[in-house]
Amino acid sequence: MKILYTNTDGGHRSVLEPESGRRENLSQKGAERTSFLGLTDGGRCAFYSKVRYSLREDMARKLQYRFYLKDLISGETEELFTNWDRSAFQVNTAIPMRDGRFFIIASRTYEENFACIASRDGSRVQELWTTSGYPYGFAEAPQGGMFACHMALDDPEFNPGENVYSINTVSMDGTRRLVYGGAGKLCFGPVWSPDGKWLAFQVYTTAEDPGHHFGDVMICRPDGSQARRLGPEKSHYGATAYGLRDFRAGGTNWVQWTPEGKVLTSRMLPGSHPDCRFDASQANHEELVYDPSAGKGGCGFTEIDPVTGEETVLTPAVEGQWDFRAVFSPDGGKMLFTRCRFGEAAGLYLMDRKTGDIRFLTDGENHHGADHGAFLDMPE
Repeated sequence: MKILYTNTDGGHRSVLEPESGRRENLSQKGAERTSFLGLTDGGRCAFYSKVRYSLREDMARKLQYRFYLKDLISGETEELFTNWDRSAFQVNTAIPMRDGRFFIIASRTYEENFACIASRDGSRVQELWTTSGYPYGFAEAPQGGMFACHMALDDPEFNPGENVYSINTVSMDGTRRLVYGGAGKLCFGPVWSPDGKWLAFQVYTTAEDPGHHFGDVMICRPDGSQARRLGPEKSHYGATAYGLRDFRAGGTNWVQWTPEGKVLTSRMLPGSHPDCRFDASQANHEELVYDPSAGKGGCGFTEIDPVTGEETVLTPAVEGQWDFRAVFSPDGGKMLFTRCRFGEAAGLYLMDRKTGDIRFLTDGENHHGADHGAFLDMPE
């Protein structure tokens, strides 16, 4: 078993073997930003991107990402899409499909985005549709052929209101469907149930919660029917903000489906708040300013049965401790997650789902924090 994670100190990615303790850097500190995008070829290859990141260039949609496959057995690396001229647009999302091609979302300008399917070398590209909105957060249905996503910005047909996010599905024939949305709502992070019959996501009320910390856990059918909330209102810890004063980190904490088909949420204690405040005068995506006086409460993991509503606590919510960003091993036996306490570096932890035992793995380079864990399981 291998674990991929991000170091807060430098933002580079590392691979850890928990049993031996051996660590290998997938990218170098201070160099290009590396993002893990998934596994391909039956789990044999890691799919990732590299870019010299600039928030200003990202907002202008001028970043030039490069995409790679790394064979986890041989160690060989292959660059993708080399026969595709991408100088006139920015690729925002690339997802490996079951047939070996890649589903891609790209931007020509901030308000002109398009979807396409590209071959491995980029020599064959099929454009599907364009939108003035900004779709991202894509997840492919278990049966294939359809993706779910959230749509940001203003698309009159698929975003019902200004400056909101909606949940959408898109098919390979270009068909799109508005699944869930509404004025004043930020709907985020759709994930498919293991059987492909449900979507789970979170919803925030922007006016009351501009930092998007306190989410409702929602589920619905892929056509938008049977939509309902699971658990208490505004109880899911969404936009995370944590870490040491000089090594802060964040990122949205998505709800997840367990392998058994239950919904996993980071349930907050009543009255909880991360150690930050929202400052609208700051740059986009930099509004969460460190403020230790704001920190109170905490959160732990709770499973919810989507049919009966029955709840099971996996990690109790404890004052000052925050458990979030869980992923499951391919065999379902392990759960990897991030845990952080106020004023301390975040660390990665591994839970044995059969026994409930929890093991600390790493708190990153120089003990400044580790997050965004993923399993890199090798084929037998």
